[in-house]
Amino acid sequence: MSFDSSNISKVDNLVMCSLNVRGLSSEVKRRETFNWLRNKKYSVFFLQEVHSSKETENLLLAEWGYRGLFSSLSSCRAGVSILFNNNFSFEIQKYFSDSKGRFITVDIKTEDKMITLQNIYAPEKRETCMKLEIEKQSLE
Repeated sequence: MSFDSSNISKVDNLVMCSLNVRGLSSEVKRRETFNWLRNKKYSVFFLQEVHSSKETENLLLAEWGYRGLFSSLSSCRAGVSILFNNNFSFEIQKYFSDSKGRFITVDIKTEDKMITLQNIYAPEKRETCMKLEIEKQSLE
């Protein structure tokens, strides 16, 4: 089976990075992680194991300083985030996040192109159930 990339259109200056941060509850680790990410100059960051809760999302966004989306469960486990840098223009069209801190799906518009981004954190033993839930949400 071969992959034909001829029908994929490129979005200029869109560079993405995925990172398992293993928790951002510590103020020092958060500051160092966000500074490290900003210095990388990527456009979009997919973070796993953020360990955020609904109560800490606004704090994390304020410290990040730009836009972002979260799927939060607990300040002790799980949690994913998609953080956007300010180095490209985009509009969020719609997004969905689960209540268990495992995935986010977002449709963005940039350079007159629609792009679907997904950040998934699926520990091995939960992979089958996660796949079914993500496929269901992707089809809607």
